[in-house]
Amino acid sequence: MYYYGIHLDVPNAVYPPSDDSFLLMNNITPRGRVLEVGTGSGLVAIALARKGHDVVATDINPQALMAVRRNALENGVDGRVNVVRADLLNGIRGPFDTVVFNPPYLPSRPLGELRGIGELGSPGALDRLATGPAYGQLGACTPNRISEHDDGGAQEEAQGAEAEDEAGEDDGPEEPDDWLSRSWMGGKGGSEVLGRFMGELSRCLASGGKGYLVVSSLTEFKLPPDSGLDFRVLAEQGLPFERLFVLEVFRRPEGSR
Repeated sequence: MYYYGIHLDVPNAVYPPSDDSFLLMNNITPRGRVLEVGTGSGLVAIALARKGHDVVATDINPQALMAVRRNALENGVDGRVNVVRADLLNGIRGPFDTVVFNPPYLPSRPLGELRGIGELGSPGALDRLATGPAYGQLGACTPNRISEHDDGGAQEEAQGAEAEDEAGEDDGPEEPDDWLSRSWMGGKGGSEVLGRFMGELSRCLASGGKGYLVVSSLTEFKLPPDSGLDFRVLAEQGLPFERLFVLEVFRRPEGSR
């Protein structure tokens, strides 16, 4: 199938490009060395490579990695997309100027049990997000939070990531039992996978580097304590059961709190 002029083969076990993929792709300002975490079928990585960027594209799903290699070759950018198996940022060495992630952000419970902006229809919370301070405000405005709550270097990255992944393949009883579920199930509150990623992001960002990610109004998103990171909302899109946000994440200026 074609998405924005990019031909993609998307296996059944790989997350297909959707509204969140397109929203993220259209709101990235890439520069320098680029890393895409959880690349899936490779849409974003290939789009950035077609613009002339060299991209390290990672995923833990081996079927996704095979698809990305095929898709990069099909779209003539296989020389610009280096595919790496990795569990989030484990085994990945920065720094990267641009880090992109469309994470599993939905709570791992049935849709009928979700209690976010989309389901509750809480326009007041959305108004606060739209009109409030530009930085670091998403978590404070969601009902979930209120309720409680060089080529060689890239090759070395690939080897290190594969070694760490193989050593930790026992995922335990809390993990979903298939790759497709793992691509959208974010754990309790939708924030467990995001929490792991955010805890490692700072060490992978170059000076002045930016991270770009998608979260949902159903996600209990907050920055890790003492991470030194902040964020601003770049774009948002309403869907029937949720609202999607693209966040730009960056290091706080020295001396700020």
